[in-house]
Amino acid sequence: MSILFEKVSYLRGLADGMEIDSSTKEGKLLVNIIDALEEFAEVIDDIDEDLSELDDAVLDLEEDLTALEEDFYDEEYIDEIECPECGETIYLDDDMILEDSIICPSCGKVFEFEDEFEDDEDAGCCCSCGCEE
Repeated sequence: MSILFEKVSYLRGLADGMEIDSSTKEGKLLVNIIDALEEFAEVIDDIDEDLSELDDAVLDLEEDLTALEEDFYDEEYIDEIECPECGETIYLDDDMILEDSIICPSCGKVFEFEDEFEDDEDAGCCCSCGCEE
């Protein structure tokens, strides 16, 4: 039972202890308010349970996505670049970097990026990762 149910039960107990006469206008009002609060508590409790289940499902999806990304990329890509047209992140491997241009898989625009990786090539790295091989 949630804290809301406990509070509503406490209010119902107070009303019973005060021997609220539900035949009077004020008594009807108090009894109906307590009933409404109990219904709110039930709905909020249901929503809380649904959110908890949804949170678990999202965590499972994140784990699955991470596993898929690891399988898909399998550490083949060595860098990433943002498409200047649509802003999509594109993961690049050695061959793509050597071509100095790419077609964005999201928007289809061709763009060059040779200047993006000049520093890596100047470092004497054979794979554009920045090492000194």
